[in-house]
Amino acid sequence: MLRIGLRHRIALFVGISPAVLALATGAFLVDRQHEKVEELLTDRYQARARLLGIYLAEPAPNPAGELMLAEVAEDRSIVLVEFFDAKGSRQRTIAGAFDGVEAEDIRASATGQDGPASTVEEIAPYPGGLLHVRGHFIAVTVPVGEGGGWVRLLFCTRTENEELDRIAWTALAIILCGLFLGLGLALRLDRGLRRVIANLSRVTQEISTGKLDRRLQVRTGDDLEHLGDLFNHMAASLSAAQEALDAKNKELANLLERRTRALQVAKDMAAHHEEMAATGLLAAGVAHEIGNPLSSISGIAQRLRADHPDPEVTARCESILDVAHRIERILRDLRTFAWPDGDARLTAVEVGQIVRDLVQLAGSKLEGGDIEFRLDEEPGVPPVTADADRLRQVFLNIAINAIEAMSGQGVLSVRVARAGEEVLVAFRDTGIGMTPEVARQIFNPFFSTKNEERRRNSGLGLAISSAIIQRLGGRIDVASSPGVGSTFTVFLPAATRALSPPATRALAQACPERSEGAAAR
Repeated sequence: MLRIGLRHRIALFVGISPAVLALATGAFLVDRQHEKVEELLTDRYQARARLLGIYLAEPAPNPAGELMLAEVAEDRSIVLVEFFDAKGSRQRTIAGAFDGVEAEDIRASATGQDGPASTVEEIAPYPGGLLHVRGHFIAVTVPVGEGGGWVRLLFCTRTENEELDRIAWTALAIILCGLFLGLGLALRLDRGLRRVIANLSRVTQEISTGKLDRRLQVRTGDDLEHLGDLFNHMAASLSAAQEALDAKNKELANLLERRTRALQVAKDMAAHHEEMAATGLLAAGVAHEIGNPLSSISGIAQRLRADHPDPEVTARCESILDVAHRIERILRDLRTFAWPDGDARLTAVEVGQIVRDLVQLAGSKLEGGDIEFRLDEEPGVPPVTADADRLRQVFLNIAINAIEAMSGQGVLSVRVARAGEEVLVAFRDTGIGMTPEVARQIFNPFFSTKNEERRRNSGLGLAISSAIIQRLGGRIDVASSPGVGSTFTVFLPAATRALSPPATRALAQACPERSEGAAAR
């Protein structure tokens, strides 16, 4: 089934409808005018036929009748006039001045019954006319007096309709010109609609693929342009809604990431807290069970060294005391690892000042060595909520490990900066570096990459540092490559925002009277 598109229907309607309407209206008006002309002529020739009948009914001829017969002979619309008696015999025939058609042919076309009654019969249209506007052959019959005879007058309306015929052809020409003009306008309208629809289809398809910045360009100055403006407004609203949705999704993703990270930190801290609780109980038991005998051993060794000045005895006593002191340090570190906040005093701490003091202290102790310190401190770094001494201990542990990794030669760069809502302190050395396997274990208690001869501490330094930073709501990240060096980055919440819930709970459990003041700040 053939289907015509909307724009083609509009074009056809615009192009053809006016012409069809004009043609129908013109035909109706011409036909009405044609009928009116024929009615007037019929009335005229009926009256003339009656006058002729009156003349013929008189026994003697008169000048007026002869004049009327002469006018009939000169009338170009009259084909002929026939006079019949009461018996129907043709008594006289007078031909008019009409030419072009034989009178007998026209008479033979008449279908009316001869008789004395008054009748009007339309015999046939004049050939060659448009909508019969060239006229018809009409026969009128009127009775003659009281004798029973009658007169038949056959006339044609061609002469009176010639002007109407010219008007009809002129109107037809005008209508055809209007039709072609309308079709031209319709084609122009069709091209305009085709461009607008093609543009609308293209932009709609592009928007459907996610290109929400596309806009429709319509400059017609009419309702189509208004429709294009509404479409562009819809596209702009859709783009704004998509941007808002993307921003909301990004915000939700960031929130989810933060909540996930906080949840993971909370889980890690909960597990760490349980582990520390068990370690604390173990440390307390070890300190109780080992501390007293260790004190007795140290006292006996000191007495032996004082009572026996023998060099060999003194040397053995010194060795015993050295081992006892080492055991005491291990027990102290174990207690600190189990309760890193045991005596913490939380205040607003300037991280930059602690790092500057640390660099100055380390530089003075390593004066004459080949370790170069570089400090990069950004301005405007906010303070953090922490215990200054514990934070100094963390930075010192990291710096000592970095210096030992460089074997007395290299560059230690320290950077202090703000990272969003956090403060970071990065220690980057040029030491031997670590493999990923080692980097994952360095915060485990008692883990160390040093052999027994080089190992002088308990192996709890980085573990204690990690525990302290976690209790403050922060973290320590490690990036290392063998042969290149390592970077330890400490992240702490800026004092402009509160500690994370896990950190607050942990500090409250460790030192409630101090953590409440820190949370208030």
